[in-house]
Amino acid sequence: MAQNEIRILGIGAHAADVFGRAGGTIARYVQMGHKATIVALAYGERGEAQDAWAKEGMTLEEVKRLKDAEARKAAKILGVDIRLLDFDDNPIIMDRGRLYTLIDIIREVKPQIVLTHWIDDWGNWDHATTSEWAVKAAWSASRLGVQTKHPAHKVKEIYMFMPSGLSDDIVQFRPDILIDITDTMEKKREVIQCFPSQSEIVAYYTDYSPRYRGLQAGVQYAEAFVRFTRGYGSGSLKLLPLAE
Repeated sequence: MAQNEIRILGIGAHAADVFGRAGGTIARYVQMGHKATIVALAYGERGEAQDAWAKEGMTLEEVKRLKDAEARKAAKILGVDIRLLDFDDNPIIMDRGRLYTLIDIIREVKPQIVLTHWIDDWGNWDHATTSEWAVKAAWSASRLGVQTKHPAHKVKEIYMFMPSGLSDDIVQFRPDILIDITDTMEKKREVIQCFPSQSEIVAYYTDYSPRYRGLQAGVQYAEAFVRFTRGYGSGSLKLLPLAE
């Protein structure tokens, strides 16, 4: 590990979630020489593959294969590692074994920053479940008595990204970090277009949402986060703050 290298771990419910909500921010870090890994607990094969299911004769295993290929292509373009855990979606159901799998990934990657869903994103119950268990895993990863293959690791910061749709008021999402992604917006567009199985997300993640967050930040395009580990009022930033 290079000195001053920042390692980010994005934990999403479905294959496209982290790319859509934090892809521009992650691209900024990658361009600066930092490292990022994305984990998807499920492919989104049931709830986030409308275009795939519209094809005659489609099967669950074929949808998973398509989603897997989409996510890996997106990860390659973004320049990140990806782990697709195939926990099944709608609903994602967690247990001790799955928690320990997530803990061990955190310990292996050793991120300073974990990105995940907004804790109250009940517009999609898989998102709320993922957020809850990502926080549990990040905390448990530092506990010596929680034993997995890799040694204990303490995450410095947890940031929660944008909820489903523009549902801020409904789910009480009040971003205190707005990251300027104007310079990485073209990379994000390229990444999101890797998901033809859910074409409805393309315009949202490449136009509506980043423009809306950009208006909030006073820039052209932005992504929004809440700093879960401690409150922080910051306005528009280029990178996410790290605890000393």
